[in-house]
Amino acid sequence: MSIKVSKLRKRGISRAMAVVLMAVMFAACFAGFSCDSYAASSSAVVSTGGANLNVRKGPSTDYEIVGRLKKGTKVTVTGSSGAWYKINASSGIKGFVHGDYLAFSGGGSYPVTARVTEGGVPLKLRKKATTASSILAEIPRGSKLKVTGKYNSEWYSAAYSGKNGYVYGEYVIMPSGNTSSTPGPSSGSSSGSSGSSSSASKYKYPAVKLKVPFYSQFDSRWASLKLGKTSYTIRQSGCVVCGLAQIDSFLRKKTITPDKMLKTLSFDSEGRLYWPSDCKAYNGSDYLKKIYNQLKAGNPVLVGGFTPAGKQHWVVATGYKKNSNSLSASNILINDCSDRYDTLAEYQDSYSRFYKIVYKN
Repeated sequence: MSIKVSKLRKRGISRAMAVVLMAVMFAACFAGFSCDSYAASSSAVVSTGGANLNVRKGPSTDYEIVGRLKKGTKVTVTGSSGAWYKINASSGIKGFVHGDYLAFSGGGSYPVTARVTEGGVPLKLRKKATTASSILAEIPRGSKLKVTGKYNSEWYSAAYSGKNGYVYGEYVIMPSGNTSSTPGPSSGSSSGSSGSSSSASKYKYPAVKLKVPFYSQFDSRWASLKLGKTSYTIRQSGCVVCGLAQIDSFLRKKTITPDKMLKTLSFDSEGRLYWPSDCKAYNGSDYLKKIYNQLKAGNPVLVGGFTPAGKQHWVVATGYKKNSNSLSASNILINDCSDRYDTLAEYQDSYSRFYKIVYKN
C-alpha cells in the first residue's frame, strides 16, 4: 500500500480522515477472511485429549499460530467462520480455534447437529434469546441446524444458513448425549393435559403443548383455491380455512388439509364464513382464561382480531409456553398460517382489536 497520509491531505482530506481511510484499506488488504459475529458471547472450555490447543490468526491451519491454550482453559466465543470459532482467553490470547476442541457451557458437548421438530410454523432463528427479538432466518420443520451451546433454560445458541443467533429449545431435537438439559418448558404434555409433575402443580397455569399440525395459506397445493363463489383465494383470505383444517386434523387424528376443509365450508358473497355447526364462539373480556382452559382440555383455539385499520386475521392457539401463576398472551403459543407470529402477544401487536375465539370440543 503506497498511498501516504501526506498525499491524501493534498487531496483535501483531513489528517484524521486520512488515518481512517488508511486503516480501512489496510484491513481490506490483509484481513483475508470474514467472521460471523455471535449475537451474544458464549462461554466454552478447551477440550483436547491432553495436548495444548493451537490458537491461530485466522480460521484455518494455513494461518500462523498466535498462542496455545491448555485443556480446561475457559474462553469466550465471539464469532465463527465455518467450523472455526473466534475466541478470547483471559490470558489475553485472541484468535481462532477449531470447534472440535471446544466444549460449550450448558451441559453436553457442543457444537452438535440437531433437528427441528416436525409440524408447525418454521422455527425462528432470532438475534437475541427472546421472541421479541428480530428474526434472522426461518428454519423449515424437520431441517438440520448446528447448536453451538445452551444459552439458558429455554434457548439454544445456534447457527443456520451462515447466520448465528438463538432458537427456542422446545422445538429442537438434540442428539443422544446432549438431551439431559434440553431447554424448553419445564413441564407439559404433547397430548393436551398440562402434566401432573410436582413442579407443575405449584403453578396456577402449568405449561401445555398440543401437537397441532401446521398448514400455510401460501402452500401451492391450495393457495389459489377460491373461497366459495368469490374471487378471494386461500392465499389472500384463507387463514380461517387453514386454522379449521389444523384444528380438525388434531381433534379427529387424521390429515385434513385446507383444500379438503374448503370443500366442507360455505361463504357469503363477501367471502365471510358461515361457521360450521360444531363451532363454539366466545368474545368475553376474560378470553385468555377461556383459551387456556380449552388448551388444558386438549382443544386448539382459533383467535380472531383486527388491526386498527380494520384488517382481520385468525391464528390457532396451540399451547401455553411455561408454568406461570398469571395469564399472559406472550405465553400462548400459536400456529400462524401466514408464518409471521409465534405467540399471541406478537400477533396482537399488529391485530390489537380482539374479535372472538372459536373452538370445538
